Amino acid sequence: MLSDIYIVMLILGGIGYSLLTVGVQYALTNMKRVYELQGIMQIKTKELNELAKKDPRHPSVKAKQDEVMQLASESMKNQTKPMLVLFPVSLAVFYVILPWAVPGIHAPPLVPVLNLSYYQGLFIVTSIIFNIVITRVMQRRLVKKEEPQLEAEAAKLP
Repeated sequence: MLSDIYIVMLILGGIGYSLLTVGVQYALTNMKRVYELQGIMQIKTKELNELAKKDPRHPSVKAKQDEVMQLASESMKNQTKPMLVLFPVSLAVFYVILPWAVPGIHAPPLVPVLNLSYYQGLFIVTSIIFNIVITRVMQRRLVKKEEPQLEAEAAKLP
Protein backbone atom coordinates (compact mmCIF):
# COMPACT_ATOMS: atom_id res chain seq x y z
CA MET A 1 0.00 0.00 0.00
CA LEU A 2 1.24 3.47 -0.84
CA SER A 3 1.81 5.91 1.96
CA ASP A 4 -0.25 9.11 2.09
CA ILE A 5 2.61 11.33 0.91
CA TYR A 6 3.03 9.25 -2.25
CA ILE A 7 -0.68 9.33 -2.95
CA VAL A 8 -0.70 13.13 -2.65
CA MET A 9 2.41 13.33 -4.87
CA LEU A 10 0.77 11.15 -7.51
CA ILE A 11 -2.44 13.15 -7.52
CA LEU A 12 -0.56 16.44 -7.76
CA GLY A 13 1.68 14.92 -10.42
CA GLY A 14 -1.39 13.81 -12.39
CA ILE A 15 -2.85 17.31 -12.18
CA GLY A 16 0.47 18.83 -13.26
CA TYR A 17 0.81 16.38 -16.11
CA SER A 18 -2.72 17.22 -17.26
CA LEU A 19 -1.93 20.92 -17.24
CA LEU A 20 1.26 20.24 -19.21
CA THR A 21 -0.49 18.14 -21.85
CA VAL A 22 -3.37 20.57 -22.32
CA GLY A 23 -0.91 23.47 -22.47
CA VAL A 24 1.17 21.74 -25.14
CA GLN A 25 -1.96 20.81 -27.04
CA TYR A 26 -3.23 24.38 -27.15
CA ALA A 27 0.24 25.80 -27.87
CA LEU A 28 0.83 23.52 -30.87
CA THR A 29 -2.71 23.33 -32.21
CA ASN A 30 -4.44 26.20 -33.90
CA MET A 31 -7.80 25.54 -32.26
CA LYS A 32 -9.44 28.43 -34.09
CA ARG A 33 -8.51 26.80 -37.38
CA VAL A 34 -9.71 23.38 -36.14
CA TYR A 35 -13.14 24.79 -35.22
CA GLU A 36 -13.23 26.73 -38.46
CA LEU A 37 -12.50 23.56 -40.44
CA GLN A 38 -15.15 21.64 -38.51
CA GLY A 39 -17.76 24.27 -39.36
CA ILE A 40 -16.78 24.26 -43.02
CA MET A 41 -16.81 20.45 -43.07
CA GLN A 42 -20.33 20.38 -41.62
CA ILE A 43 -21.56 22.71 -44.35
CA LYS A 44 -19.74 20.80 -47.10
CA THR A 45 -20.98 17.45 -45.76
CA LYS A 46 -24.59 18.67 -45.86
CA GLU A 47 -24.06 19.80 -49.44
CA LEU A 48 -22.47 16.44 -50.26
CA ASN A 49 -25.42 14.54 -48.76
CA GLU A 50 -27.90 16.62 -50.76
CA LEU A 51 -25.95 16.02 -53.98
CA ALA A 52 -25.66 12.30 -53.25
CA LYS A 53 -29.41 12.02 -52.69
CA LYS A 54 -30.13 13.60 -56.07
CA ASP A 55 -27.60 11.70 -58.18
CA PRO A 56 -24.86 9.67 -56.46
CA ARG A 57 -22.98 9.11 -59.72
CA HIS A 58 -22.72 12.77 -60.69
CA PRO A 59 -19.11 14.05 -61.01
CA SER A 60 -19.83 16.90 -58.59
CA VAL A 61 -20.38 14.32 -55.83
CA LYS A 62 -16.83 13.00 -56.28
CA ALA A 63 -15.43 16.54 -56.31
CA LYS A 64 -17.32 17.40 -53.13
CA GLN A 65 -16.07 14.19 -51.47
CA ASP A 66 -12.50 15.13 -52.34
CA GLU A 67 -13.04 18.60 -50.90
CA VAL A 68 -14.42 17.22 -47.62
CA MET A 69 -11.55 14.72 -47.37
CA GLN A 70 -8.97 17.48 -47.85
CA LEU A 71 -10.57 19.49 -45.06
CA ALA A 72 -10.65 16.43 -42.79
CA SER A 73 -7.00 15.71 -43.55
CA GLU A 74 -5.95 19.26 -42.71
CA SER A 75 -7.91 19.12 -39.46
CA MET A 76 -6.30 15.83 -38.45
CA LYS A 77 -2.79 17.10 -39.23
CA ASN A 78 -3.41 20.10 -37.03
CA GLN A 79 -4.68 17.96 -34.16
CA THR A 80 -1.90 15.33 -34.25
CA LYS A 81 1.01 17.75 -33.86
CA PRO A 82 0.86 17.68 -30.03
CA MET A 83 1.03 13.89 -29.99
CA LEU A 84 4.49 13.97 -31.53
CA VAL A 85 5.69 15.99 -28.54
CA LEU A 86 3.60 14.40 -25.81
CA PHE A 87 4.27 10.75 -26.57
CA PRO A 88 7.97 10.80 -25.61
CA VAL A 89 7.15 12.98 -22.59
CA SER A 90 4.50 10.47 -21.51
CA LEU A 91 6.91 7.57 -21.80
CA ALA A 92 9.52 9.43 -19.76
CA VAL A 93 7.03 10.35 -17.04
CA PHE A 94 5.43 6.93 -16.86
CA TYR A 95 8.51 4.73 -17.05
CA VAL A 96 11.31 6.90 -15.63
CA ILE A 97 10.04 9.69 -13.40
CA LEU A 98 7.22 7.81 -11.62
CA PRO A 99 9.32 4.76 -10.68
CA TRP A 100 12.06 7.11 -9.43
CA ALA A 101 9.64 9.34 -7.48
CA VAL A 102 7.81 6.44 -5.82
CA PRO A 103 10.53 4.07 -4.58
CA GLY A 104 9.84 0.52 -3.55
CA ILE A 105 7.00 -0.01 -5.97
CA HIS A 106 7.31 -3.17 -8.00
CA ALA A 107 6.14 -3.96 -11.51
CA PRO A 108 2.54 -2.98 -12.22
CA PRO A 109 -0.18 -5.45 -13.22
CA LEU A 110 -1.11 -5.86 -16.88
CA VAL A 111 -4.05 -3.44 -16.55
CA PRO A 112 -2.87 -0.83 -14.01
CA VAL A 113 -6.03 1.30 -14.10
CA LEU A 114 -8.04 -1.52 -12.52
CA ASN A 115 -5.78 -1.71 -9.46
CA LEU A 116 -5.47 1.72 -7.90
CA SER A 117 -3.03 0.54 -5.25
CA TYR A 118 -0.35 0.77 -7.94
CA TYR A 119 1.05 4.18 -8.75
CA GLN A 120 0.43 3.96 -12.49
CA GLY A 121 -3.29 3.39 -12.03
CA LEU A 122 -3.70 6.32 -9.66
CA PHE A 123 -1.64 8.58 -11.90
CA ILE A 124 -3.53 7.56 -15.05
CA VAL A 125 -6.97 8.02 -13.51
CA THR A 126 -6.05 11.41 -12.04
CA SER A 127 -4.54 12.56 -15.34
CA ILE A 128 -7.52 11.44 -17.39
CA ILE A 129 -10.10 13.06 -15.12
CA PHE A 130 -8.30 16.39 -14.93
CA ASN A 131 -7.46 16.33 -18.63
CA ILE A 132 -11.15 15.95 -19.48
CA VAL A 133 -12.17 18.72 -17.08
CA ILE A 134 -9.48 21.16 -18.25
CA THR A 135 -10.13 20.43 -21.93
CA ARG A 136 -13.89 20.93 -21.56
CA VAL A 137 -13.42 24.27 -19.79
CA MET A 138 -10.92 25.48 -22.41
CA GLN A 139 -13.16 24.36 -25.30
CA ARG A 140 -16.19 26.14 -23.88
CA ARG A 141 -14.23 29.36 -23.44
CA LEU A 142 -12.78 29.16 -26.94
CA VAL A 143 -16.09 28.29 -28.58
CA LYS A 144 -17.92 31.12 -26.81
CA LYS A 145 -15.19 33.56 -27.81
CA GLU A 146 -14.95 32.41 -31.43
CA GLU A 147 -18.61 31.53 -32.11
CA PRO A 148 -19.69 34.89 -33.62
CA GLN A 149 -16.63 35.01 -35.89
CA LEU A 150 -17.11 31.43 -37.07
CA GLU A 151 -20.77 32.02 -37.86
CA ALA A 152 -19.86 35.11 -39.88
CA GLU A 153 -17.17 33.21 -41.78
CA ALA A 154 -19.52 30.28 -42.44
CA ALA A 155 -22.11 32.67 -43.83
CA LYS A 156 -19.55 33.97 -46.35
CA LEU A 157 -18.99 30.50 -47.79
CA PRO A 158 -20.65 29.75 -51.15
